[in-house]
Amino acid sequence: MISLILPCMRQSAREVLSDLATQTIRPDLVRIIDNDDVFIHDQPHFFPTFPFRIEYVNPGENIGTNAAWNQAWCLADHAQYVGVIGDDYRINKRCIEHMLLYLRDEVAVTCAIVKGNTVPQRTKPLVGQYVRAKGRLGFALFHGDYLKELPLIPKEFKIFFGDNWIEYWLAYMKWPLCQINTPISHEHKTDLKEKLDYPTVISSERINWKCWLRGVKEL
Repeated sequence: MISLILPCMRQSAREVLSDLATQTIRPDLVRIIDNDDVFIHDQPHFFPTFPFRIEYVNPGENIGTNAAWNQAWCLADHAQYVGVIGDDYRINKRCIEHMLLYLRDEVAVTCAIVKGNTVPQRTKPLVGQYVRAKGRLGFALFHGDYLKELPLIPKEFKIFFGDNWIEYWLAYMKWPLCQINTPISHEHKTDLKEKLDYPTVISSERINWKCWLRGVKEL
């Protein structure tokens, strides 16, 4: 079973769902965490059109990306593979298929490499690079058993540094992360900066991250 978490604050989340629907290997479940009422009015008739089950969660406030990602840990109790994907990413139709090829028993997580800001099409031979911790986890697929052993992302990181946290613990556990060249695109929507006090949030969370790494702050 493949389950995905999709936190959303943007209308582009609809395009993410459309890309997931055209995958050669589709997820069984997509849990949407609607942080900004993106789907609140049309979800009863919109969601049944997709070829996978959708769980719609509206927390009533913006709980942030990382609190939404933390729900992946709950899904790991029932799914062999659990993934997280951003609401402004586009993926090629064989993305999940390619990720599963490299998600072998000894690999904790695979992630696709971000390439540009247009809908990607793979043209080069498929390659997987096993690394300790490198790159942004815009779309990552975990072995559920590995994910359950990682600590949850602390509440001090609401929007940023969730991928840094996961990558830190993967390196600490000496579990390889495999980056594959089935490219995805990141559209870098600017509307998030309009919805948040962006400079304050990222500055505060960066301070928390650096202080924790130096051992001067407990999370």
